[in-house]
Amino acid sequence: MAFEYKVVSTVEEANQLSEDGYELFTILPPGPNGGPDRLYLRREKRRGQTPGFSRESKPG
Repeated sequence: MAFEYKVVSTVEEANQLSEDGYELFTILPPGPNGGPDRLYLRREKRRGQTPGFSRESKPG
């Protein structure tokens, strides 16, 4: 299963991405330049779907 990953440094950014289907994957320690911990998010990469609603055909 393929995933898309994003790294953010604030909870606000993480909350925004969670609305797009991302979930918290792990917390990364500060990078080589120091700074706060970073949040590593991921979501399943949907293959061949366009954004928005998908229509399912029901067998009749």
